[in-house]
Amino acid sequence: IQRLESLMREANEAARFGNSARRLRATERALTIVDGLDTTLDMKRGGDVARALHDVYGLLRNRLLDGRAEGLGEAVTSVGEIRAAWVEMAAQLRGAMAN
Repeated sequence: IQRLESLMREANEAARFGNSARRLRATERALTIVDGLDTTLDMKRGGDVARALHDVYGLLRNRLLDGRAEGLGEAVTSVGEIRAAWVEMAAQLRGAMAN
């Protein structure tokens, strides 16, 4: 997810400065990661969480494909929030396993 966040930042910066080639390279790589994350979701076992992540990944995909800086900026923020949530969940899991 860190790599995705980095690529989204790169695409956003490239869009803000009008560097289409750089934006497209970063977008292609970011889309590969988003698609990979989405395909690993287990909708049956994951329930509401999996469905919510699927929706978020769809939003990220749309923002990437749209390519406008403002939408990419929103997507960067969303990915940062997802990363922070994963970090928090990992810390909680480690704490639960230590007890």
